[in-house]
Amino acid sequence: MLGAASGIGLATAKLMAKKGWKVHGVDVNEEGLSQLETWATIENVAVTIHITDLSSLAGCQSLVESLNSLDALVNCAGVAVQAPVIGTSEQQMQLQSDVNIMAPLRLMRFCLPLLLDSKGVIVNVSSIAGHVGWTWQGIYSATKFAMDGATDSFRREVLANSLPVRVVKVQPGPVDTPLVHAVQGGLQRWVKNNPNHPMVNGMKRCGDTMVKANNFIDTSHASISVKPEDVAMAIMVACIDDSPPAQYTVISPGFNILFLLLKHSPTPIADLLFTYSGM
Repeated sequence: MLGAASGIGLATAKLMAKKGWKVHGVDVNEEGLSQLETWATIENVAVTIHITDLSSLAGCQSLVESLNSLDALVNCAGVAVQAPVIGTSEQQMQLQSDVNIMAPLRLMRFCLPLLLDSKGVIVNVSSIAGHVGWTWQGIYSATKFAMDGATDSFRREVLANSLPVRVVKVQPGPVDTPLVHAVQGGLQRWVKNNPNHPMVNGMKRCGDTMVKANNFIDTSHASISVKPEDVAMAIMVACIDDSPPAQYTVISPGFNILFLLLKHSPTPIADLLFTYSGM
């Protein structure tokens, strides 16, 4: 279970452990994994933690070498940086690429022999940002487009060779997690640190729109996000289904309207929606 220290990964690790799975929880967040380990002790369930830097090849290799068997690989670790495409630093681009796409590709390759032995499953957690190029987090969107493409290609390669491994995508919309909560702060920090950047006006407008949207949600009790537990349930179903669909989408009804509008509108109309909504 990659990304097991918080958010979707944590919810999935807990759910699957409660259902009797022996969970290997992987993350770079030592404090979060320690809390997961304490929870597992109290609940008397099987969780082994691995404090691992997934942004490196060596980290991925050492993780897989520590395993004797594997029934399911869930790639759920993710990093999102709020910045324009041309306002994203080299380090930020590299980190998002390493964690969001390179680590899953490496782990799919390294884990395949174990999964062939167990006739197991690979679940890659992508995002609706892999369908619509979201403004102000373009590099994150790029990694999710890549995740979608690689998952589809690998699933078809597995099918072409009749290999006994299932390959599934889970695509959430906005989820009530630390990653999503950090978006507004990330926008505001970027504007503060880049006052003379040519992209600053659009970025500031997006931040202002988010403040208004959050105020509306707080006062109306509306919701555009789903809970991590909702996505965790989809992941667990993907792991236990002998013939899963290629993709599970987990999105709130309210946000789904906007997503479908952006996804299926002609490009000029979608561009106008992004431009004038401040998104």
